[in-house]
Amino acid sequence: MEYQVQLQFFQDDDTGEYGLAHRNSLDKGFNAFFNTIGVFHDVMEHYFEDVHPNFCGKYAFNYGGEIAASGHSAWYIHGLGLTRRWTDLGSIGSIEDTFARSVGLEDEIAFGYYQFGTELLCKCRNVYTVHPNYSQFISHHWDYWQRLIDQYPKPKEEVERAMSIRKSLFIRKLEALYGWGYYTAKKIIPRTDHNLEAIQKMYSDIDYFIKCNEAKDLAHMFKYFTAYITPGKKFKYRFTVSDGPYEFDALDSNTWFPEENY
Repeated sequence: MEYQVQLQFFQDDDTGEYGLAHRNSLDKGFNAFFNTIGVFHDVMEHYFEDVHPNFCGKYAFNYGGEIAASGHSAWYIHGLGLTRRWTDLGSIGSIEDTFARSVGLEDEIAFGYYQFGTELLCKCRNVYTVHPNYSQFISHHWDYWQRLIDQYPKPKEEVERAMSIRKSLFIRKLEALYGWGYYTAKKIIPRTDHNLEAIQKMYSDIDYFIKCNEAKDLAHMFKYFTAYITPGKKFKYRFTVSDGPYEFDALDSNTWFPEENY
């Protein structure tokens, strides 16, 4: 069964930059982006936001979604062998520690500068099955956040504002969210030679689209960038851009705005 993820072109009021964001996130404070890893991240690792029951309502676009997305990334890297997703993280340490930092929560835990709620929410059921690197990811996330808490232990004003997010941190939430992401990604793209080649090609196609276009130009022509994903052992995808009534192949600019439509 095919599902779709729709990103919207817009100009960011805060930065003035043109780019994309998940269409359901525009009123959540997310900034516009226009880079390969951002599109891949939203399409393959955040597609569930405000869609899956575990990530709707107050659970949508919460810190928990980032942890679940981290679980997806771990499957693509450790399960499928997608190396390019890893290189774009720009790690200077271990992959596990990099994922811990990439989830965020630093400012929230240390200073109480909230972006996406005042607590880590989790609706997922605990996942007990262990896979290679599972415990490493969990421990690195947990140790990293605990180091932040230990670094800012005094009840300063900003730390007091951070206490609600600190109190909501439980290792079982981390296990459940991360495990849900890992095993859900595994169901979407099982380990097959076809799927490794397909997801590598998908990453390259996104990269091609980004490098060949300017976000400002696209924002003036189109409203949405949409990914259509077919899960399974024969994973398939396609990308379109749309101006509202008409939809075109995003990777073939020769199909954009055909004359017969006007």
